[in-house]
Amino acid sequence: MKYAFALGRHPTLSVAELVRAIPNITLESAENGICVGSCSELAPGFINKLGGTIKVIAIDKEIESLGEIDAALMRKLIPPREGRIIFGISIYGQVPGVERRRIYIEGLELKKAIKSEGRRARYVVSQDTQLSSVVIAKNKLIEEGAEFVIIKEKGRILIGHTIAIQEFEAYGERDFDRPGRSARRGMLPPKLAQMMVNIAGGDKSKTLLDPFCGSGTVLGEALLMGYTDVVGADISAEAVSDTKAYLEWIEKAHPEFHGRWRVFVSDARTINKLLPPESVGAIVAEPFLGPPQNGRETPEQLKHIMNDELVPLYRDAIAALSKLLAPRGAAVFSFPVFNRNKGPIFTPVSLVANALIPAPLVPSEYQNFGLPATSSGGALYERPDQFVGREIILLKKV
Repeated sequence: MKYAFALGRHPTLSVAELVRAIPNITLESAENGICVGSCSELAPGFINKLGGTIKVIAIDKEIESLGEIDAALMRKLIPPREGRIIFGISIYGQVPGVERRRIYIEGLELKKAIKSEGRRARYVVSQDTQLSSVVIAKNKLIEEGAEFVIIKEKGRILIGHTIAIQEFEAYGERDFDRPGRSARRGMLPPKLAQMMVNIAGGDKSKTLLDPFCGSGTVLGEALLMGYTDVVGADISAEAVSDTKAYLEWIEKAHPEFHGRWRVFVSDARTINKLLPPESVGAIVAEPFLGPPQNGRETPEQLKHIMNDELVPLYRDAIAALSKLLAPRGAAVFSFPVFNRNKGPIFTPVSLVANALIPAPLVPSEYQNFGLPATSSGGALYERPDQFVGREIILLKKV
């Protein structure tokens, strides 16, 4: 089947996640915040395992011109339903304003046509060209009608309907309502943790390790995604306690959860003494990113933090972790990027990787999509108001 995936704010990470979370997918394009590809049929709930995808859209047909989009075509595409019909329209790509207005009017005509059948109808509109997940959820478009999605790409026009949206409230609960949340230690967003776990691409029956577990976000997301054995460690006893509290909270909130977890206090630089060699299928971690910053640090101060404090930590930790990783295993790290507005200071990946080999997040066959990447083949995850950005890096063991 052909699908389109509405991507989040970091399209490189979103696409890197898709190609590993859906092994049989063949991608065709990634532009204007939409990635199109073909794969086996996806269950609607599959989106809950994709941190970087906002909507999953089933493509109904490819059309020659925007002029083909009218009320009659959209009426045919609404799934059979009882009772009232609620619908909306989202447009992705460079569509002229005159065509957007015409399509809006066709939506009004569709509403009239449905009412002429003796049924109730509601047309949901937004000031933006795309309806948000919140609007779709609150108005029950998927359950009681349809969100029509028009995708204008170079050389083709696709029309489809949304079959699933990201469960934004569930992510919010795991981010803000969880136990053990600590702004002081840093907070890895659940969506990013989920993307990193997917990018690692490990066998879910093998052990996943987070040697800098903090408050347990990576471990919790891995368990919710179907990993059966996760191991966490942190040099801080307080962090380990918070992780245990969080995973116990996850267990209570998700009785369907069947995974096994272990958490203990350990320095990542010596953790190889506590676990068997090559016993870990995947490593996913955000190590210590350095002391909190206020934006007034000089480049010299930041270089000192990076080169004299963090690089030795990362280098020694990865040396130990590489002994635990199974052959052909993968490790995904979130490394800091300093002083981004005045000339970024990146983590020197080649100096810390040791026996592991940096690999591009987006496979070579999709490099022509033009997705932004760092010099190490990774991707930035950042917000304008942050002093410290994140570079997501994939390392592999050959």
